[in-house]
Amino acid sequence: MNKNETLLVSVIVPIYNVEAYLKRCVDSVLSQTYVNLEIILIDDGSPDNCAIICDDYKEKDNRIKVIHRSNGGLSDARNAGLDVATGEYVTFLDSDDWLQYDAIQTMMLDACMEILVCIDAVSVSDSLEKNIDRGTRIKKEISAYEFLIGINEQKYSCSSWGKLFPRELIKDFRFEAGKLNEDYLFLSILLLNVNAQVAIIDYKGYNYFVRQGSISRSGLGKSSVDAVYNTMNILSLASEKKPQLVPCIGAYAAFQARSALLLMNYGEYRKNKTFAQYCLKTIKTNLRYLSDSFMKNKDILFCYLCMIAPALTVQTARKYNRIHRKYRHRLME
Repeated sequence: MNKNETLLVSVIVPIYNVEAYLKRCVDSVLSQTYVNLEIILIDDGSPDNCAIICDDYKEKDNRIKVIHRSNGGLSDARNAGLDVATGEYVTFLDSDDWLQYDAIQTMMLDACMEILVCIDAVSVSDSLEKNIDRGTRIKKEISAYEFLIGINEQKYSCSSWGKLFPRELIKDFRFEAGKLNEDYLFLSILLLNVNAQVAIIDYKGYNYFVRQGSISRSGLGKSSVDAVYNTMNILSLASEKKPQLVPCIGAYAAFQARSALLLMNYGEYRKNKTFAQYCLKTIKTNLRYLSDSFMKNKDILFCYLCMIAPALTVQTARKYNRIHRKYRHRLME
C-alpha cells in the first residue's frame, strides 16, 4: 500500500441543473480505485431533480455529504464545499464531467503537502470514449513561477478541476463570488501567494463534457468580460509580488482583450462601448510585451491595428473570421 492511501481526499462537486449527467459524474467518483474519499455534493438550488438524486446517493454511501443551498453560483458552491471539507487533499469535479477510474489514485501517488498535482483532461461530447490516448503517466515537477508562466502562455490549464490541492495550502483562499473565469483568478492568486511546487502528470484522467448551454460555451458575455478584468487584476498583483511575471501576464491580458473584441460585431461594439474602450486600453498598456509572447503574428497585428482604427478593425476581423469558418466547414464536408 502506498503511504498516501491512508489520507482522506475531499471531492467537491458543485451541482446545478445537470440531472441528465449527475449519475455518471457521481458514479465515476464512487468507482475510484482510491477509496479513502469524502464526496461533497453541493446542490446549488438546482431547479430539476438533482437534490433528490444527491439524497439518494447519500443513503447508499456513507462517504457522501450533501449540502442543499439557494443558488449562489459556481464559486459560492465550491466555497461551501471548502468550508466543510476535512480531507488532507481537495479536488474539484464539475457535475457534468467525470473521472477515469484511477484518476485520484494517479494524483495521490505524487501527493505531498507542498505540491499541487495536475492531470490532463480530454474533451468529449458524449459518454463514448473511442480511441482516446490517455497518456504515459510521466511526471514532471516545476515551480509555481514556471506554472504561472505556462498558464499565461496557454501551455497549462488554469482550471480548478483535474488538480489535487493540499487543503493546508488553500485553507486561506476562496473563489471570488459572482465572478466567471474564476479558475484563473483563484489559481493565480494562490500561486502568487504560496511557496509550492507543481507536479504535472501526462495522463488524461479527467473527462470534460462539452455541451451546449454551459457557462464556458457562451459568446460575448460575463465570462469574456470577467476574463479581461481578472487578468488585469492578476497583472496588478504580480507587479507587487513577482514583477518578473509582468511581461507574460501583460501579454495574456492583451490576448484576452483581443479575444473579447473579436466576439463583438459592430453593434455590440457600440453597445458595449465602455468595455470596448477598456479592452483597447488593456491592449495599449501591454503592447510592449507582445513581440516576445506566445501570440501569433496575426493576433499581434490585430492589436496594433486596434490602436489605429479600433471599430473598423473589429468589424473587419469579425467578417473575416465568419467567412473563414464557413470556408473551412465546406472543405470538411
